[in-house]
Amino acid sequence: MARGPKPTPYHLRAVRGTNKNDPGRENPDTPAVDPHGLGDPPADLTPAAQAIWTEHAPWWPGVTDRLMWREFCVALADAHSFYVECESEGWTFKSDKGNILRHPASTLHRERLDYATKLAAAFGMNPTDRNRIKAKPKPDPNDPAAKFRRRAEATNSGYRDP
Repeated sequence: MARGPKPTPYHLRAVRGTNKNDPGRENPDTPAVDPHGLGDPPADLTPAAQAIWTEHAPWWPGVTDRLMWREFCVALADAHSFYVECESEGWTFKSDKGNILRHPASTLHRERLDYATKLAAAFGMNPTDRNRIKAKPKPDPNDPAAKFRRRAEATNSGYRDP
């Protein structure tokens, strides 16, 4: 795991003018947003998860993985339901011996919220996470050296050092 604060996304550094401190540190391979949407939510989702899908899907058009987006919506809906349960019954309770204990739903709320946060990071739902995504750059068709690189790769593929 990396130490220190998360790096500031390049486009925020450019706006603040601090990109001149670290020239060449931008990520040119950050993928562009895909214009295709996720479509309608699956019918087997709970009404709360369907509401989250419908509410958030238009804001994230680059997400194309329906299965992981479904997991994100279910995790967020579960976290919300556990939160509501803790708010109505209390976040703590007194045991038979008089000890004050956490409500079991509070632990489940935290776990589901952590899982939803990890999925959100995988989707690049904040600028720092989007900047960390690396995509393989597409070859430039107008690059004059491209044909020589292809020829070198083809001839060196069977090369053995004596």
